[in-house]
Amino acid sequence: MRQTSRILLVLMVLLAAGPALGGVAVANAPGQASAQLGDEVSCEFPVELEDADGETVVVEEEPERVVALQPNAAQHMWSIGAQEKVVGMPVNQFTAYLNGSENRTNVLNDEGFSDPETVVDLEPDLVLAPDIVPDETVETLRDANVTVYRYPLINSFEQMYATVEDVGLLVGEFEGAAETTASVAGTIQATEAAVEDEESPRVYYEFFQFTASPGTIDHEVITRAGGENIVQEGDFDRAYGQLSDELLVERDPEWLVLQEGAPIPDSEALQQTTAVQEDQIIRIDSNFISQHGPRTLEPLRTIAEALHPEAIESATVGQAEPVERSRCAIADGGQTDDGQTGDGESDDQTDTTDGETGDTATDDDADGVGFTAVGAVAALAVLGLLARRLQ
Repeated sequence: MRQTSRILLVLMVLLAAGPALGGVAVANAPGQASAQLGDEVSCEFPVELEDADGETVVVEEEPERVVALQPNAAQHMWSIGAQEKVVGMPVNQFTAYLNGSENRTNVLNDEGFSDPETVVDLEPDLVLAPDIVPDETVETLRDANVTVYRYPLINSFEQMYATVEDVGLLVGEFEGAAETTASVAGTIQATEAAVEDEESPRVYYEFFQFTASPGTIDHEVITRAGGENIVQEGDFDRAYGQLSDELLVERDPEWLVLQEGAPIPDSEALQQTTAVQEDQIIRIDSNFISQHGPRTLEPLRTIAEALHPEAIESATVGQAEPVERSRCAIADGGQTDDGQTGDGESDDQTDTTDGETGDTATDDDADGVGFTAVGAVAALAVLGLLARRLQ
């Protein structure tokens, strides 16, 4: 089970996904955002979207029972204030930071994969299935007359915003989703403005001997935080790959970004870099960088504060104004007021990482996932199988 957890962590790092698709009433092509900046969106049911499988998904009435098959889908629901609708989800170290997640039904089997029988027994009105969920699982659920919305991959913050807003549209919480994306977008915009006149230090991000290339949200996290990702277009032929020792030494990163709990890689090339020689190491939460959602803002802020502490502090980035992207065309009696999020848990998702959420994820990641040789070898084997999907 622990080895499976290690593998699943790497899977989520590479395949964290969300439904950056569709429109309202008329379905768009898969992978297209539902709303553009400043759009007004119809928030009335029925909602009809085309998902990543090309299936037209119709939700006739506002769902009361939602199942999230992967941690990122659960994070999306929490972030928009729709956590009370979640009846089933993965309940493990990857979701422990979500307040109350331990009270939901765990939809994973002993091997760490979604269990269709458990999902069906929950009688969900809607199932959110990120791309990492096997096709067979989705087909089994659809054969059982369960409404399943399949997510595509997320490769940018813009796609993440559209993902979260589509989730909000599907579950009747679009205004909460729009407020969340506005808050994240505003903070990122303020961060970029704060560091735009600063020099961009060279940054290298490594996890399980892999790194992220341009065209990934991980790359965007580094560059929007005011760093220069030393990985360049063409270094490898997929979104995530391995940088050669020669290039690592030649480009000499000034900062090394690692996930919390991971040791500094035992690489002779890496040991020669300025980052390691000067102990300039940045630790980020593995859940937040891998589960592409509003909490991906946290690694960006962590990196920005390490690279440009004075610029970030003087710009009061934490008090940034939201950047509104879209809104409901017809207000729905109190849908936009703060009461929507209930106990305020979703505000914590985008504003700060408190001790309960951040510490829970960090401790479980360090103890439950681990970074042993056996886990790394197993993870690399799985990555090899997945590489074709990421080309």
